[in-house]
Amino acid sequence: DLVGDYISVEGVKVRASRFGKTATAITDESGTFAMSKRFKKAVNYTIIWEGDEWDIRNGTIGQAKLHKDGKTKGEWVCAIKNGKQEAYACLQNALRYHFYEDTQGLDRVNSNKKIKVALQTISNEDYNLGRFNKVLPIGGLAHDISIFRYYKYDGIQYELTSKHIIYSILHELGHAAMYANIGEQNYNLKDSFLRESWACFCS
Repeated sequence: DLVGDYISVEGVKVRASRFGKTATAITDESGTFAMSKRFKKAVNYTIIWEGDEWDIRNGTIGQAKLHKDGKTKGEWVCAIKNGKQEAYACLQNALRYHFYEDTQGLDRVNSNKKIKVALQTISNEDYNLGRFNKVLPIGGLAHDISIFRYYKYDGIQYELTSKHIIYSILHELGHAAMYANIGEQNYNLKDSFLRESWACFCS
């Protein structure tokens, strides 16, 4: 809804499988891919929403994926619109931008592990689009950032647009970058207004 058209998703993993034989590929800047192996017959395609620096989750633990219904022979054209899968695509593009594109001097998250982003349904707090959970140095299964598909305001539930999702993840990545780069103690000593101002600037 930002540009009124489809946009490509770069750097996402696509897997093809058939009876135990699998192959993977990474999409390029135009969203296209070429498999590492050739298949003579139709295959099952799956998009795995992750990158070298991040992992997107379906809820708090499960890996976010898109499974193509049925087998496909030849090229697969996947047009994603609305719902949870569009949210994953927005998160993927925003995370790739944060880690690999020109951020105009803004700090990136500097961590020795993948940052885990959980797409959750709704927060119990009014007008809460996302949350940084301050777990980066710990690692393990805990997710670092929560992004909510829906938010409440004055008792009414609203679904986030792609604009809101991109804003929210960049905002929380601003918190994560400050936390990872200056350490937990220094982060906690900073005034909350300063932390929020910096996160807003990053988004």
